Amino acid sequence: MAKSIEELIKDLDKDLQKLVKPSRYEHSVRVAETAQRLCEQYDIEGLTGYLAGIAHDICKGMDNRKLLSLAKEDGEPITQVEEDKPALLHGRAAAMYIQSEYGITDPAVIEAVRYHTFGCPGMSDLAKIIYIADKIEPGRPQVDSDWLDHHAEDALDDLVILVLQENIQYLNEMGYAISPLTENFLYSLVKNRG
Repeated sequence: MAKSIEELIKDLDKDLQKLVKPSRYEHSVRVAETAQRLCEQYDIEGLTGYLAGIAHDICKGMDNRKLLSLAKEDGEPITQVEEDKPALLHGRAAAMYIQSEYGITDPAVIEAVRYHTFGCPGMSDLAKIIYIADKIEPGRPQVDSDWLDHHAEDALDDLVILVLQENIQYLNEMGYAISPLTENFLYSLVKNRG
């Protein structure tokens, strides 16, 4: 018998506390809470957002070898950006991990966890929300505590575009490489907006 979403959240929360540092656990809870709020704002089931949010960084504490092994299970090639910094594979690894360890089969949850780092053209609304929540949760130093309140009326794609632009600007200022997936994600959203 499959577990309820509440049971899955409880199991993930308990395991996450053992698998990651306390600061990463706290970040994951804030992402889950932010995702739930955004889901409710955009008429998506809130607990599904919480589930994806609490699961998104479950592999963040794994060593590079384990991340590579799990990520390769999805059948997609490892990009140069991921090769250079295997920690960036934690979303792909987590998507595989939550399927095998928790029996999570909801394609939207798996997609949201998988693509929360870079984004990807054509993502579902839930995946867009997890991408946003990860970047704007209230513990992020660059995020004003009223950020979401200021954007409560924004269309979801407009909010994603804003977050993507802010994230790319931040990465550029820090001298980090921008993933082609992230650039393509932004381009696809801007193109669809006209």
